[in-house]
Amino acid sequence: QGTIYYKKVKTSARNIVSVLRNFTTTEKMKYELEDMDLHFSYPKPKDLISYLLKIGNAPLYLDYFAGSGTTAHAVINLNREDKGSRKYLLIEMGDYFDTVLKPRISKVAFSSQWKEGKPISRDGISHFFKYIRLESYEDALNNLTFRDDATRTQALTRHDDFRREYMLN
Repeated sequence: QGTIYYKKVKTSARNIVSVLRNFTTTEKMKYELEDMDLHFSYPKPKDLISYLLKIGNAPLYLDYFAGSGTTAHAVINLNREDKGSRKYLLIEMGDYFDTVLKPRISKVAFSSQWKEGKPISRDGISHFFKYIRLESYEDALNNLTFRDDATRTQALTRHDDFRREYMLN
């Protein structure tokens, strides 16, 4: 016969709802962006993204729907906190790339706190970001120009197969 000892463990009240309550909301994030003199309707909560990035602890983060750049903001802040070297890759196709996303990354790297469009702190970090603009199929078609070439015109009018292939390509 043995003796069983046990200790009653207090159950934690931290469930998903209580965890989420500790983070900023989309509305608060919108006001934070407005303090940076940037306007975006529904930004992701930066604190939530930071929390998720800390859990992941990866060297590179990918955000297919970059929106206002919250993932970049969170990565830059985490690197600022612990002198880390995390990287991010953002993909966005919205028109607000030049008006929100790019300026936000620049401002966040310069200072962690903003008020009325002006930096409050001078805790900028060294940061480099590169962006690539991809042309859409429609843009590519609109940018095509054909010079008048007599030889090509003559070849197209004489050979139906060549004209068909030329027009498809």
